[in-house]
Amino acid sequence: MHKLLEYVTKEKDISECNYQWVKEQLEKAHVGKKFIFCKDMAYAMSDQMEFLPKGYRHVFLICHPLKVFSSWKRLFQGMAKVSPGEFSLTDFPTKIFLKGYGFREIHELFEYVTKELGQEVIIIDADDLLQDPKGILSALFDLIGLPFEEKILNLEAGSAVTELWTIPRLLLQKASTQTQDV
Repeated sequence: MHKLLEYVTKEKDISECNYQWVKEQLEKAHVGKKFIFCKDMAYAMSDQMEFLPKGYRHVFLICHPLKVFSSWKRLFQGMAKVSPGEFSLTDFPTKIFLKGYGFREIHELFEYVTKELGQEVIIIDADDLLQDPKGILSALFDLIGLPFEEKILNLEAGSAVTELWTIPRLLLQKASTQTQDV
């Protein structure tokens, strides 16, 4: 078995974190919160669109395919701890590297949100965000009806923010341990 496949398919006890649970967490009242931010990859929602939470605006962060593939290659290569000569993205099964390479899945999600939910989506290009974070984020906040505060441009380094996250603690602990191992 390839080292990366072995890494990704290890048995993990994350039973408390399923699509229904996430939807319920996002749809419940969040007293005292200005907004709720949930980040996910479009391919994670393939064949699971019914679990998209109600009452949310959808923002699509897009990136040029060449940058996506080189980033994935570095990530997978690092996780599998293999040299560049041993590594090819085409060697992986679709469980790891999807048939649509993530692009078909983001298109399907876009179609679902616009046609089935009847929402106008917001699309942000990652390069634009990197070049002008203040301009892009202030425009985004204006579109979603929230006041823009410059302090969001200067997040403090560290993991303290994870204490505010609503995710199963077991999952966070496993992710932290795996990140340290990789």
